[in-house]
Amino acid sequence: MVQHLAWSVWMGLAFICASFFACDTPHQPATTLPVSANDLIELNQRKTKLEAVLIDSVSQAWNGKPSFVRNSSGIRLLRGVEPSTERFFEKGDTISWVGRAMLLDSTVLFDWGMDQPFSMIFEASNWPIGFHEVASELAKTNSLSALIPSHLGWGLSGWPPLVPQDAVLWLDVDFFKWNPLVKPKPVGVPGDSWDEFLGTIESGHWPQNNGWIHHKELMPGPCIFWSDSTATAERGFINGENIKITMRTFKSAIDKAGIVDFGWNEWSFQVGDDQQLLPILEEMMRQYPQRTRWECHCPVVDAFGSMGVPSIGLASDDVVGFQWEWSIVDAAPDVEAAQSVAE
Repeated sequence: MVQHLAWSVWMGLAFICASFFACDTPHQPATTLPVSANDLIELNQRKTKLEAVLIDSVSQAWNGKPSFVRNSSGIRLLRGVEPSTERFFEKGDTISWVGRAMLLDSTVLFDWGMDQPFSMIFEASNWPIGFHEVASELAKTNSLSALIPSHLGWGLSGWPPLVPQDAVLWLDVDFFKWNPLVKPKPVGVPGDSWDEFLGTIESGHWPQNNGWIHHKELMPGPCIFWSDSTATAERGFINGENIKITMRTFKSAIDKAGIVDFGWNEWSFQVGDDQQLLPILEEMMRQYPQRTRWECHCPVVDAFGSMGVPSIGLASDDVVGFQWEWSIVDAAPDVEAAQSVAE
């Protein structure tokens, strides 16, 4: 195929030379004349027409019939087999292909193999416009041959020393890989993980709690809260009470295999002290001050903020779970003794 196209190219060049430049006439000394802007425009238009004739002669010479089709930009295309599912590339996606980029005389400029495929960021990288159009075409085909006019390649400047000036490019490539751009989710808005979590619960499947809550009672709140209706205290969670709390933190999942356990912690404090509990948990405990055993699942963004907790792998759109129990802590024995002596 390459040899046949190369032969067609040389024949096309000979035809263009004879038709437009009168190559068979003796050389005549040229008279130097001033060059105007209109002259340059006319020269460029004439050059573009000659290049179009050359590309058409090559594309139509394959098997003696017009196998290539011309797109709106002037690129001649020969598409291969269509993919089973059409791809939809967007700006910022990374498109990869394997194959070769050549000049029309079959000189290989780039040879991209499976071990080192060509990759570019669609509609964002600084590769020539023709490369982006080839990437766009690979959304509709698994293989492609493309004849790219010079102005959609490296144009008048070329890319020395590899690509000469005004070079028409011939790309013969196969689709390799597509990596869509990962778009950040809006800050403060729970992501798909929370929506899926809610949807699964609404369908009747509840998270595994390892028997933590024996008599489950769903409590209205900003997240999914439930408490053990039989776990209560006479003296409630009110300011001034000394309490001890034991809490487990974990990454929530409906499937037990997806749960990531961050372990248990235990600490004591006086109710009303600042920054002892996450606000979203303390709010529920104050609404139901006699309940002592709890479980909660909520978006990480609501519990910890838009940054999540990167140190333990919690992203803002993950779901975090808490299981905790609190109890009243009476005054320490030495304190009680001191009070008795004072009396």
